[in-house]
Amino acid sequence: MDIPAPKYPIDHHAYNFELQEALDFPVLDLMDRIGAAGWNKREAFKALAEVIRNQSLAYEHDPDPDDDPAEYGGPESADQLVEGFVDGRNLGP
Repeated sequence: MDIPAPKYPIDHHAYNFELQEALDFPVLDLMDRIGAAGWNKREAFKALAEVIRNQSLAYEHDPDPDDDPAEYGGPESADQLVEGFVDGRNLGP
């Protein structure tokens, strides 16, 4: 599914509205696929709002995780973070 590029710069008054239009169909398509898989769409919209909130917070914290040092970005560090979470310890950077 193609998402169109913006026609306006980010500081233009129509930028956000245009972005909402660009997101509308992909979100509806996602929800249709979630519903077809057997999930309740009302609950899925609530869950999606939480996922978006969490992803937004993560993005604000680190907009480009690919530029992090290798010791924090590899699968080993992800495994350590999961183990730390499960064990109740903080093994992150």
